[in-house]
Amino acid sequence: MALAQITTVLDTLNDSHTFFIPPLRTTRHDYGFRTAMIGDRCYVRRVRPGSDAEAKNVKPGDEVAIIEGLLPSRELLPT
Repeated sequence: MALAQITTVLDTLNDSHTFFIPPLRTTRHDYGFRTAMIGDRCYVRRVRPGSDAEAKNVKPGDEVAIIEGLLPSRELLPT
């Protein structure tokens, strides 16, 4: 929330030379699968053997319909 507030304040300056580069994230969540956007849809690309995703029968090619309450999009997913 703090990073969003900093970005909002700097955005109100309307100055193309003033911008905020947030710090890199120090944690990374690994759910045991990787995704890829194909067109406007998100699909499981790879499932790590022995992961929770594999135990829950997630398979490559499965479509991801929602991520943490949001529709998957190219803007939402990291590259």
